[in-house]
Amino acid sequence: MRDWMLYLVGKQGVETRTELLAQARQALSFQRIPAVQALGLVQSQPQDNEAIERTLSDLLERDWLAGEEHWCGCRLGFATGNQKHQEQREASYLR
Repeated sequence: MRDWMLYLVGKQGVETRTELLAQARQALSFQRIPAVQALGLVQSQPQDNEAIERTLSDLLERDWLAGEEHWCGCRLGFATGNQKHQEQREASYLR
């Protein structure tokens, strides 16, 4: 999920914490899938919200994203630590 969130910020133009959290919640929302609805499996999934929040906190702590963690309107951007992470990912793809 970390790399996907970095992708949203870097390639999809997600700029704020609020926007990033909304996109992540929507992606993990299984309530919209007709087969899940038909099976009666639609439930609130609070653990997904917790996982999303933990992942965002992790990105900020690792210095892969820059921005304020505890408010809604902050603009997000890549932090200096993200460069090393991206280089390692690219190197692993070339192997």
